[in-house]
Amino acid sequence: MRPADLQAVADVELASYQFPWNIGIFRDCLLAGYQSLVLEIGG
Repeated sequence: MRPADLQAVADVELASYQFPWNIGIFRDCLLAGYQSLVLEIGG
């Protein structure tokens, strides 16, 4: 996952979970160096 992916990832999270992570949590994970993978289909 790259910083440019954050909004799209947060949008999917919001649509998928009752208690979703917010964009800040994903950003913090990137800044901490956690491995974050994104599967992109057709785009």
